Amino acid sequence: MSQQAAKADIRTQTVCYHCGTPVGAAPVLYNDLPFCCTGCKTVYQVLSKSGMCEYYNLNQAPGINQRMQVRPEKFAFLDDDAISRQLIQFSDNSQSQVTFYLPQVHCSSCLWLLEHLQQLNKGVVSSRVDFAHKEVTIRYNNNDVTLRDLATLLASIGYEPHISLHDLGVKPRKYYNRQRIYRLGVAGFCLGNIMLLSFPEYLGMAESPEKLVLTPWFRYLNLVLALPVFLYSAQEFFIAGWKGLAKGFLNIDLPIALAIFITFGRSVYEVVTGAGGGYFDSMTGIVFFMLVGRLLQDGTRQALTFDRDYTSYFPIAVNRLEGDEETPVALPELRSGDRVMIHHNEIIPADGMLVNGHAAIDYSFVTGESLPVQKQISELIYAGGRQTGGKIELLLVKDVSQSYLTSLWNKASQHKDAGDQDSFIHPLARYFTTILFGLTAVAAVYWLYADSAKVWPVVTAMLIVACPCALLLSSTFTNGHVVRLFDRAGMYLRNYGVLEKLLSITHIVFDKTGTITQNNAFEITAGGDSLTEEEKLNMAALAAQSHHPLSRALAGWLGGSSTTLPNFKETAGAGIEAWIADRHYLLGGASFAWGHKPEGRVKGSVLAWRIDHGKQGMFILRNNYRHGLAAELRRLATHYRVAVISGDNDAEKENLASIIGQNADLRFAQSPYDKLHYVEALQHNGAKVLMVGDGLNDAAGLQQSEVGIAVTDDINNFSPASDAILEADQLAKLHRFLTLARRGRQIIVASFAISVLYNLVGLSFAIAGMLTPLVAAILMPASSISIILFTWLGVEIFGYKLLGKQKMLTVLV
Repeated sequence: MSQQAAKADIRTQTVCYHCGTPVGAAPVLYNDLPFCCTGCKTVYQVLSKSGMCEYYNLNQAPGINQRMQVRPEKFAFLDDDAISRQLIQFSDNSQSQVTFYLPQVHCSSCLWLLEHLQQLNKGVVSSRVDFAHKEVTIRYNNNDVTLRDLATLLASIGYEPHISLHDLGVKPRKYYNRQRIYRLGVAGFCLGNIMLLSFPEYLGMAESPEKLVLTPWFRYLNLVLALPVFLYSAQEFFIAGWKGLAKGFLNIDLPIALAIFITFGRSVYEVVTGAGGGYFDSMTGIVFFMLVGRLLQDGTRQALTFDRDYTSYFPIAVNRLEGDEETPVALPELRSGDRVMIHHNEIIPADGMLVNGHAAIDYSFVTGESLPVQKQISELIYAGGRQTGGKIELLLVKDVSQSYLTSLWNKASQHKDAGDQDSFIHPLARYFTTILFGLTAVAAVYWLYADSAKVWPVVTAMLIVACPCALLLSSTFTNGHVVRLFDRAGMYLRNYGVLEKLLSITHIVFDKTGTITQNNAFEITAGGDSLTEEEKLNMAALAAQSHHPLSRALAGWLGGSSTTLPNFKETAGAGIEAWIADRHYLLGGASFAWGHKPEGRVKGSVLAWRIDHGKQGMFILRNNYRHGLAAELRRLATHYRVAVISGDNDAEKENLASIIGQNADLRFAQSPYDKLHYVEALQHNGAKVLMVGDGLNDAAGLQQSEVGIAVTDDINNFSPASDAILEADQLAKLHRFLTLARRGRQIIVASFAISVLYNLVGLSFAIAGMLTPLVAAILMPASSISIILFTWLGVEIFGYKLLGKQKMLTVLV
């Protein structure tokens, strides 16, 4: 295909061959293929030269957009031995191993490319990707390749590793309860074998004189098999029950532990005295089913981190100025009085005074303000902001540990979870246990006078058959299953206790920027003179030169442009201008482009433009709310008191009021501390608060509220400590999650009623002294199995109604 034909054909192409981004009217061409920028073209060239274009065959446009090029010296800090030693997991004289977190991993093409890194650099021995955690573990020859080389290689192909200050600390072990799995395995093995050896007891064959030869051996084998379950698998019930008793708190584990202890004790007595085979199958069954139910609740935290702090957000090092030379320095080594150089898109590590350069600080993640804040020389810049302009020089006035962001986080961390002692299961367990002990005492007194030989059998039989395991089973299996449905639908809970806290919510507080609005997405309308197609392309090219998020959004709305303007001029805090085709284009604030402010109040942010001294107009950019959110806010407002509290300006106040209603509490220009105090004030008046936010500016409020939900476009990227993480595109289903939590409690109460019926039947036999091993063998497993089936079916039905067929099919698979 000729170059001319390629250009003609490219008009039908709408996306970049590498990353899928719209290429606009002037794409970058290479090998007759369209690219949105030279960065994407460069990655394609690298892969093509190495014979790795199979990457593009696995998925269409699988790459990562390369418009933002990585600064060549960005990973220079990895040459520091003190830093690299803390990142490297293993090293000897020839090979080393390191694990990088790559938030860009998203498809099978990523997996294929990252596991073939040795084709791009012969120094790489092997690479293995953990797709669930978006991590790649690389083993490399440390005599041929450095850690910096690896990071640069990954960044060059679109997978820049995220290396944060948190990585220098002691990494917490991923939540994975290995001991519980071991205990479950032991209990399952012993339960299966005990039931197999107990068939003679079930069928009544053990009482036949001619078949008594092997019966004592089977019973003693069951005793041996029950010992590891009693001594090892049931440990957590004994420990939790004792801790609750020591604190004067009767939790659900205490009667469970008591039932296990009494069941085992009576069983040992019957086997040793030859009175019967005991209830080893029931005892191991209780332990096994309890552990299964609890294991269902452990899955979410294996892949997500709910306890991230500011160190996960900060870079691992910045460049400190020593004279005119930049030297990479780890953040813990920075001190007040140091001069640091902050480059474009880098995080401010500590509070500092601007010494040189034009600062345009994006504080959206710290304060909630969506527009960059312009700073002048000698002004104070707070930690946590991101520089969106060129490089700037700062004189640090505080250490990292004493900065504004650190104090904000420490304030947030003062609010601690009260635990699960408020669960409605525990009051039920107390009432249940009190009634059971009362009935047992009455029965013991009766049989003491009627037939003293039956006191011990009746008392132990009552405690065994009326074990509150069905209540705990209904709770653990229901909550565990609901949590799994939440996971599938895009809401990840810290633990099942969050479900119960959701039931008491009376107020819902939303952050605005990045939570109910989409990040860097705006609804744009044009005003003033109209632009020709050529003028639109030129305006897009001019807007694309700026790092301002509004200009970037406008460039994409106008169709995008890969054209580089060599002679543009950007005035910090004002606008950008350039001569294009002998015409003078200006874009920015109204005072910059027109020489005066717009008349009247404009609802939204304004980008004014002018061409020469003739045409002029403006683009009005309004926040783009997430899909379906307007209807969701109105729906929630009918059941809860809804508030929107934001660090942004009040340009959207009228729009939000029309969506939610005039009774909604709307507050703007609120600092992170204002948000915290707002939540505290609601709680002081008796409210139970659910807060929904996305950034560090919400951290204190998220921690203080009864339930804090962090909304994120990528669950693996940084989000503040929270009780739940919600995928952003699922925010419009918040009411469905709240409804499913309520349905879960209804299922638990109904299953508890069913278990009470079973207990009444079992107790009637036990009190009458008629509970035989056969009856116990039927009642106890039947109770447990029926509870499991009932809770599973109930959750499935409600989940189908609320989350839809597609989500349910995913769960069933």
